[in-house]
Amino acid sequence: MVSWRTAFWWVFMSAALVVACSGSSDKPSGSGGKGGKGGSTSGSAGKGGTSGRAGAGAVTSVGGSMVGESGENTGAVGGTGMMVGGSAGFGAISGSAGAPAGGSGIAGTGTTPVPPGWNCAYSAYKDGTCDCGCAVLDADCGKNDIDECQRCNVTGSCDFRECPGKIDPENITRCLTPPAAWTCSTFYFADGKCDCGCGALDFDCKDDTVDSCDSCEAFGACSGGTCPGPIDPDNNAVCKTPSGWTCLPVFYSDGKSCDCGCGITDPDCDTKSRDECNTCWNGCSEEACPGPIDEADNAICTGVPATWRCKARFFNDGICDCGCGAVDPDCDPAEFDSCATCNLEGSCSVRDCDDGTVDENNIAFCTRPDPPDDWTCAGYRYADGYTCDCGCGAIDLDCPDDTIASCQACYECSSSTCPGLVDPADITGCTDPPDRWYCSTALYADGYCDCGCGVRDPDCKDDLKETCQRCSVYDGSCSPYDCSTILPTTNALCTDSPPPEWTCPFDYYDDGRCDCGCGIKDKDCATALRTSCQVCDSPGSCSDVRCKDSDIDTNNNAICTPTP
Repeated sequence: MVSWRTAFWWVFMSAALVVACSGSSDKPSGSGGKGGKGGSTSGSAGKGGTSGRAGAGAVTSVGGSMVGESGENTGAVGGTGMMVGGSAGFGAISGSAGAPAGGSGIAGTGTTPVPPGWNCAYSAYKDGTCDCGCAVLDADCGKNDIDECQRCNVTGSCDFRECPGKIDPENITRCLTPPAAWTCSTFYFADGKCDCGCGALDFDCKDDTVDSCDSCEAFGACSGGTCPGPIDPDNNAVCKTPSGWTCLPVFYSDGKSCDCGCGITDPDCDTKSRDECNTCWNGCSEEACPGPIDEADNAICTGVPATWRCKARFFNDGICDCGCGAVDPDCDPAEFDSCATCNLEGSCSVRDCDDGTVDENNIAFCTRPDPPDDWTCAGYRYADGYTCDCGCGAIDLDCPDDTIASCQACYECSSSTCPGLVDPADITGCTDPPDRWYCSTALYADGYCDCGCGVRDPDCKDDLKETCQRCSVYDGSCSPYDCSTILPTTNALCTDSPPPEWTCPFDYYDDGRCDCGCGIKDKDCATALRTSCQVCDSPGSCSDVRCKDSDIDTNNNAICTPTP
């Protein structure tokens, strides 16, 4: 007779085996083999094979046996089960398991492998719904067709709206992207509404006319209110304000505020009366309303506007002055063709109207053009409104005129100060130092008084030795660095320098070899006769051939004999 302890041990072990063998498989899809037949104790289900039918689970009960066949279980992989009553194997890939015969079989469950690049939630792939905007085509989508899309805003999708949203009709794995000229937030592009004034045509607009516009106040738009506002009637991507409007386009007819002092009356103002004004600091006034706004014409200011940058006496003096920060009442109409002067003191333009920088669309201010093709300096230095840059290959519009006196920066011509080596005849280019400058070119007119260089440096205020700031023997000076050998009253020369008449290089004088044709007799020449000459073609010599073929004067070897 079996003791109760032995019976309890067998029941406990059977339960433990059920727990150990009941986990779901993560193996690839397959189909189960046949299960073992039921007996007086529980049978075990057959292990899964490749593809086929699920095995028949053995279904038993203590004291009797019942065996039945399971139905189809596409893709199920049978595990091994052993329990009282039996159980169907667990599958790696979900499918419809056949109903187990005569027992409590459990259908197989599992997950589907997700392809590389899938950006959406893993559970969304091949879940029976075609998900779009996930970077990879969902297996649930029959083809790359926008009509296939059923869900476009699953977690991880490039869109967050209901389909079709901004899914690209040509490639449903991605979203439409705004063109490079788009200035509004990307949120508004292809969002189902035609957004205007954004620099480029919205995908949602049926055409480029203002009649297509649904919204004209997207963040980043040139318009700031309800449509049509300042939107160009024929190009809804940009704004177009009437001639004479001097405030920013965003304020024109924005439907929110009557803006005053803007050159012409804002359509948001019911009348021209100053009493209509809501905003007065966007135009000729910098004050709260009413400020200097004209009582009868709220488009202009009385007296000199606070934004006027030129001398007050030029305002409303009978001459149309432009670039002064506010529209001169003398400019009627307020158009570029009315401008008489554009370069008054205080104007944003330093050149006259024909080649200055006054904005043709808003004559109170200036624009900054792109550099011409022949500009060789950094682009940001061209027409920056601050410095006249010279030696840059083209005239800087910051230069009042084309003379060297206008130059303020001459770095391109090896000088930190002007004029340096800027060509006086053409300030767009550079020139060379004088012929008798023997020091480095970079030292000439660089802002420091360099001495002992053969000719006086323009940086030296006079010829005295006391003026010297630098004597760089390394760069060609005839003096040591302490300037000790500079002549007291001629700082271009040293105590051992050749006489001023010497035309050959400094260091050729009294160097142990007789150089001829150099303007004055070399100390190295025993006599002034041509027969003493050893070198006749030194740089600076009147002769460019060797002595035996030269025309050095017979009796004065410092000069050449004139050709008859």
